[in-house]
Amino acid sequence: MKQKKGKIIPINNSKIFIQTWLRMKPYKAKVVTDSFYIELANKLRKTMADDPNKLIPSHLTEEEVSLTACVLASYLEDLVSGTNIWNTFVRLHTEFYGTRLPFCEETEFYENEPDYEDVKFLVWYCVSTISNDAIIDPNSYHLKKIAGDLTDIIHEAYEYAPENPILKRYYAEYETEQNFFPIRFSEEYLLFNTYLFFPDTGLLAEKEALEIYKKNNENNEAILYDTLTEHVANTHTKLLALRANEWLAELLGAKHPLYPDLKAQTKRVQGLFQLKKQSEQSMYFEHIASGMNFDVTMESFNKNSAFPNEGDLVLFGLVKWKNEWWFAGAQAILKNDRKIVESEKNSQKALESVSFLQNMDEKAEILAKQQTAFLELTKGAQFVKIPIKEIDSFLHKFYDFYNEKYGKGKSPDKAMTSGTKIFNTAKNRNAILTVFFNPKKGIEISQDIWYAFEPVSEKNPATEQRESADSLVDDRTLSSELAHFWYDNYAKQLDIKPYSTLSKQEFDFLLRYSKRNNYHSEPEIYMI
Repeated sequence: MKQKKGKIIPINNSKIFIQTWLRMKPYKAKVVTDSFYIELANKLRKTMADDPNKLIPSHLTEEEVSLTACVLASYLEDLVSGTNIWNTFVRLHTEFYGTRLPFCEETEFYENEPDYEDVKFLVWYCVSTISNDAIIDPNSYHLKKIAGDLTDIIHEAYEYAPENPILKRYYAEYETEQNFFPIRFSEEYLLFNTYLFFPDTGLLAEKEALEIYKKNNENNEAILYDTLTEHVANTHTKLLALRANEWLAELLGAKHPLYPDLKAQTKRVQGLFQLKKQSEQSMYFEHIASGMNFDVTMESFNKNSAFPNEGDLVLFGLVKWKNEWWFAGAQAILKNDRKIVESEKNSQKALESVSFLQNMDEKAEILAKQQTAFLELTKGAQFVKIPIKEIDSFLHKFYDFYNEKYGKGKSPDKAMTSGTKIFNTAKNRNAILTVFFNPKKGIEISQDIWYAFEPVSEKNPATEQRESADSLVDDRTLSSELAHFWYDNYAKQLDIKPYSTLSKQEFDFLLRYSKRNNYHSEPEIYMI
């Protein structure tokens, strides 16, 4: 959890206008109630700019301070209008961790009314997220002080705040829906144009759109649509590490007819396919990398796109909705080239795309056997340190031991080793690697984090120890299971602050926040 100490950026007297406000709204034109909330946002913005401690201006640009003010004004609009965005987050946090909010000190609150702890958390979230993952101290005096001042302004506005009836239409106007595309656009509105997620996924979408249009490609619109579709289907929010379909399901509630369908909606499968045959209702494709077959509903095909012929190679994405596969994103027909096919068959990324559809029980059984072998080999240690020059020898010894134990002979099983990252022993031959057996993923090998597992000493300075601890939390390539193993066995024992001061629930919240898409580990085993 790296904490940022930025230089103070002067904030002038320019105001927030409708263009900034609408960036975090699902509608594109001003509605009647917007004027009230924009006026409130400007009051909040001025309070942040005039804060003598300059907490927020020391981390954010002028534009970013304005966005933070709009998030806070939108929070009040949400409470008054009953759109249920904030309450859904609070309910889920309570279900996950037993408390309304992380880093929360209060014991009493009034439901659907502005609350100091809510405002304090939103300021922490906006500053930490917009300032590019530089997390501020959630318990600092300056944060508490500015949150109190902002809460007073929001409380005063609450007495007169108008309801915005337009907002609900974008999230909950349907009771049933067979077609995937209205659902996809509701998820897009939620992920990119809702105040709670705008500092995270909304700004991410804006940045990627800008980069795409800078390239001035004739296919800009198709590229952008495909990019946004990928985020809608697969990106997890920093808050609770959930995908858009999961948030929409919880927003509608467990009693809504679409709740089970939204929860069952799959991630997006992306890759190269070959059209095998078609009927009036379906197109039948083979996923080149895995050989898996997909029956895609004809209803989802873009009638404005070129229609593929049987035998054609087609690059596209799929999402399963209501037990049917739907095209999701742009489509491109490629020349049927043998080299392209062979390259795709060797693509680990393409295999990863369908990994979640493969037999998870079989993978779990393999991992359980691997863990048993690992613990036998290491005499019960789930975590060991190994010099980099010995890592290849250790891995070969492990796989030989595993394969002999379970009757596979001495040649490593391709399915077992494809997910193992073997380090190049020619680099930094004096480095120490850490080897951790992750029950959900398999063997994890990491470099330069062993300092967080040892007490401070001449060979392990406090700065190195803290940087390694930060990496365990912030580095998205390191699993949440490894971070939890460290927290449970080392963080408090070695008193590595601030992590030793956090509850297990708060630590897990930070892991979800920092690792997002990588928080949920999956087996690095691909059945081929």
